[in-house]
Amino acid sequence: AEDWLMATSINGVRTLALVKSSDPEAQQFFQKAITAQSKQITEIQNGVEASLVTPEEKQLFAIVGQKRAAYVDIRKNIFAEKDGGREAEAKQLIDTKMIPALDAYVESVRNVLAHYQHEVELADQSITADYLSGRMTLIIGALIALVLGALIAWRLTLGITRPLQEALSVAESVAEGDLTARSTMVATQDEPGLLLNALQRMQEN
Repeated sequence: AEDWLMATSINGVRTLALVKSSDPEAQQFFQKAITAQSKQITEIQNGVEASLVTPEEKQLFAIVGQKRAAYVDIRKNIFAEKDGGREAEAKQLIDTKMIPALDAYVESVRNVLAHYQHEVELADQSITADYLSGRMTLIIGALIALVLGALIAWRLTLGITRPLQEALSVAESVAEGDLTARSTMVATQDEPGLLLNALQRMQEN
C-alpha cells in the first residue's frame, strides 16, 4: 500500500507538469512516465485485491477503486482538452476537478495503508502477549518444579535421617547398659529400618 500511495502521488505531480508544460518533448516524457506508472499502480492494486480477507478491507478497497476511476476519467478529459489546444479549459479542470479528485484518491489509499498498519500493530501486540504468557508459564512451571523438588528432597532426607537418629539413640542406650531401650518407629524394609531391626534383635538376644 505504501508503494501504491507513492506511485499515485508521483503520477499526480506528473499530470500537473504535463498539462502546464508547453514543451512537446517534456509532454511526451511525462505522458510515457504517467502511462508506465499507471500500469504499475494497476499491478499493485491487483496484488492488494488478491490479499483482501475481511469485509472492512474489501469495502476500503472498493472506495479506492471508485476514487481512482473518477480521477482517471478527469485526467483523460484534461488530456483531451490539452490535445485540442484548449489550455485554459485544461487548467481549469485541474484546479476544479483533478486536484480534489486526486486528493480524495490519495486519501482513500492512505485509509487502506492505515488499516494494514493497524492490523500489523494488533498482530504484533498479540505475538508479544503470547510471548509474555508463554514466558510466565515457563517461570511458574520452573518455580513449581523447584518447590516440588525441594519437598521431595526434604521428604527423602527426613526418611533417612530420622531412622538413623533413632538407631543411634538406641545404640547409645545399649552401649550405656540399657537393654530395655526400644525404637518407637514402625519398622521398614529400607536400610535405616533394617538397622533398627538388627538392633532390636540384638537387644532381645
